[in-house]
Amino acid sequence: METRGARGLALRARLPAGPLALLGFSLAAVAFLVEMVGGVWDILYHLDGGVEVFWTPPHLLLYGGIAVTFGASANGLLFPIALATGGLAGSLLGPVLARRLAAPAVVGPAPAGIR
Repeated sequence: METRGARGLALRARLPAGPLALLGFSLAAVAFLVEMVGGVWDILYHLDGGVEVFWTPPHLLLYGGIAVTFGASANGLLFPIALATGGLAGSLLGPVLARRLAAPAVVGPAPAGIR
């Protein structure tokens, strides 16, 4: 029987480690700070009477922070899968989808009950 502590240790052993994982976590932290600065700047910009358009500098900073956050999140999701499957192709498809796409072609008569 597995105890709660042992299960936590087993999970921790499977977490990504190394320079790519550290890069992803660091990018997520920096992106969060960029979004916070962009949000404060955007509020101050609007209070100062700045025009509300899509391409204002504070908005660009917010968009950049969001884009880096999504990239770091994708790294955090895909990197462990790539380690487990042994490659990027498996990580992009996911293990369940990759197994279904790699299923052999059906040859012969249909199983009973399927017409």
